[in-house]
Amino acid sequence: MIPIQIDPSWPAGARMGFLEATGLPPLASHPALEARRLEHAAFTSPPPQAQQLHANAAAKFQQIMRVPLKTYKHVPTRDHNDSAEERYFLHQGWASFYQGRDAQDKDPETAAGLMSRAQQAFKNARDEGLWSRMAATSSNLKIKRTCWFCHREMQGLELNIQYYPAHTTEYGRALVRTLGQDVTAIGEGGSSVAVCLPCATMVQNQADAYAQRRTEELKGELQPQINKLVSAVNALSERIARLESSAHRH
Repeated sequence: MIPIQIDPSWPAGARMGFLEATGLPPLASHPALEARRLEHAAFTSPPPQAQQLHANAAAKFQQIMRVPLKTYKHVPTRDHNDSAEERYFLHQGWASFYQGRDAQDKDPETAAGLMSRAQQAFKNARDEGLWSRMAATSSNLKIKRTCWFCHREMQGLELNIQYYPAHTTEYGRALVRTLGQDVTAIGEGGSSVAVCLPCATMVQNQADAYAQRRTEELKGELQPQINKLVSAVNALSERIARLESSAHRH
């Protein structure tokens, strides 16, 4: 028997027509096909919709946890084609990831918990790459550091806090310890300091504004000299053209 293949990216009407033509029951009685439809939509949708679609796909795969994935033998995905259990955990992980990403600006602590949940799900899905990525993200979201400028404690490394290159001496590092301040505000090796997002963007915006202003000033100072050079080049070109024309006549 030739295996029947149904592309989950087909429009619903096309899939229904195909099923009717082959004498198969309606799509509703094919949870595996419905699961594929949901996961296709999840992987091709923007984050606001992807989270719920991944959650729906996970729920659908949970219903067929012990059922062999027949369609994946004929139309495989990039990975995790062996069992509905792996695909359940895969989508569960992605749903938690998008939840965490949505929460991180409002509450890094909650976001860290959701990323930890995603980490566990990807581990259950046997996806080492995604597991490692979630582990690093969750770990960074839990990190708290004191800003070198404003001395406010911020949570979320590479989100609300960054390390910027700086030079510190042993005296400076010892002073931080003596004063009982946050020694982790100085990076490993003493070559960087922690800076919170507001302070960092304030400095960057001021630097950009100064650079733009100075660029305009330099252009104003140099423009007369540039105009002179352009005039001199044009005059030289005209002189060469006249000499060439004179040479051809003689």
